[in-house]
Amino acid sequence: MKNIQKILWLGLLVSAVGCNSGVFIDDYLPEVPVVQLSETDSVARINFKSDNWDILNIYGASENVWGVVCDLEGKPDGRNLPLENGANAVIKMAKINSSHIAIPTILKVEDGALSKIGPYLQESNLQKVVIYFGNGLIDMFGQKVLSSLHNAGIEVLEYCELDTVDIDDIIRIAFALPNSTQAVIGLGGGKVIDAAKYMGFLRKLPFISVPTSASSDGFSSASASLLINKRRSSVPARMAYGIIVDTDVIKSAPEKFLYSGIGDMVSKITSLYDWQFEAEHGAAQVNDFAMMIAKKAVNSFVRTPFETIHDRLFLKELLDSLAMSGIANEIAGSSAPTSGSEYP
Repeated sequence: MKNIQKILWLGLLVSAVGCNSGVFIDDYLPEVPVVQLSETDSVARINFKSDNWDILNIYGASENVWGVVCDLEGKPDGRNLPLENGANAVIKMAKINSSHIAIPTILKVEDGALSKIGPYLQESNLQKVVIYFGNGLIDMFGQKVLSSLHNAGIEVLEYCELDTVDIDDIIRIAFALPNSTQAVIGLGGGKVIDAAKYMGFLRKLPFISVPTSASSDGFSSASASLLINKRRSSVPARMAYGIIVDTDVIKSAPEKFLYSGIGDMVSKITSLYDWQFEAEHGAAQVNDFAMMIAKKAVNSFVRTPFETIHDRLFLKELLDSLAMSGIANEIAGSSAPTSGSEYP
């Protein structure tokens, strides 16, 4: 039997049950543990130097995994993480095989969408939110967004600008979110979108993606590009609950971002051929429905008539196609439909 190794990132998300404001987790766990498991080597042990921290959850770096809390004999006992203070347990992990596909509940791509963000969220009964803006964007869009939410009766628990994709920072911020938070909003470019997306994933909260540029399909993808031990890595997250794109904002962004998004869409033509090539040589398995969605996204975009890249129809087709690409990835369970050999 082929021995398939899985590399699981054990995201030891910790919270203090003791009290010492001068103590940081880095003193006890200076690096995120990476544990390699296989069919023949399926047990790993991680030691803490202190007894006042808990494991909150476990995540796979490239695959969805499920952790089951068991007694010391390895039998599931119905407990959940985090464990009670002083409790001992064996945690068994398994890969999640599921055909469940998440798609956005809110999908708005139109002029003036930022002014309507409040009513959009109100329709989904999201009443308490936290907002993370990209650098300098509170001055540009803060008043418009906050006013729209206020007028819709939605409480903004916190808002600030965020400029980090370091996973340790994001974990810390995520577990400091107010307990009453009902949704996490990320407004800006790729960095803040990925950071907010992962916070929503960690806290099992709806994530609202509000991109201010159309440079890639990242605003609609179910993964996040983060720094782990100072290296950029793609980690699993969750498809956005809502995608809200103001085409007026996209139109006003620097042209280089539009050209980047155009290049991202055009490159998906070869991505699909690469995926088929891999399948023909036994290196991948093609999901026909994901293939169809990805093809439709590309064809719809490349056949759109336009005079300039700022044409309203052209921008909407670009954004719609980028969003469809993210959904194709979600269906396929990987980025194969949209990322091929054009990526180094």
